[in-house]
Amino acid sequence: CLRVFFYTPNTQMFDQETVCKNVTPREDKLRKLTDVYFKEGWVYFHPSVYFISSTTKTWQESRKDCLQRQADLVIIDTKEEQDFTRQFHKLTWIGLYNDTVTGQWTWVDGTPLKKSYWGTGEPNKFEG
Repeated sequence: CLRVFFYTPNTQMFDQETVCKNVTPREDKLRKLTDVYFKEGWVYFHPSVYFISSTTKTWQESRKDCLQRQADLVIIDTKEEQDFTRQFHKLTWIGLYNDTVTGQWTWVDGTPLKKSYWGTGEPNKFEG
C-alpha cells in the first residue's frame, strides 16, 4: 500500500487522511491529481511518481511515450532511486544516453552521469 504525503510551505509533512477536512484548493487539486496518477498505474517514490509501461518499445519510443505523458525517462541520481527501480524485476529504459558528440553518458535533462553507485561495466550501451 502506498501512502501519499503532502508538504506544507514550511516543509512540515502531514498525512492526507488528517487533512481531508481542512485542505486548501491547491492541496485539494494536488490530491485529486495524485489520485488520477495512481488510478492510471503510476507508482509513488518520494518525491516523484513513476509509470512502468507494460509494452516493449525502443528507448526513443519510450521517451516519446513519456513526453506525451508530460514526463520523461527516469533520471537516477541516488542509490535509493536506483534500488527502487530494480524492484520491478524487468528491463526498463532510463533517461541516460551516450552523447555522440562528447562521448559521455548524459541524462535527458543534460546533466552528466555520476558513477558513484553504478556497478563495474555499468551503465552499458544496451541495444534499443
